[in-house]
Amino acid sequence: MNGRFLPAQGLGQTMYAPERLLAYLREQGAITRPMGQEIVRIDERCNNCGSCTALCPSEALCLDRNSRRVHFDQDKCIACELCLKGCPLRAMEVRSQVAVDER
Repeated sequence: MNGRFLPAQGLGQTMYAPERLLAYLREQGAITRPMGQEIVRIDERCNNCGSCTALCPSEALCLDRNSRRVHFDQDKCIACELCLKGCPLRAMEVRSQVAVDER
């Protein structure tokens, strides 16, 4: 862990700060909606250089030391777009998500 995100205590799994904040807001009665965009990784473009992993604040991107491959965990991604700026091969892209009516 890089020290910027603290694990939640007593939840049985590690939750990163954005997820803890969302959980708190829901407990307070706030209505949350999915982000209007998501980051996707295009495997065919990636050469596993790892430059994106150094920029990712939520640790959604990590470099496996054994296989030397970059792994992307969509569930941890906060769509900050820092990886887009750091990827020399443009293997990361922003895609819009379709809005869903919650009625």
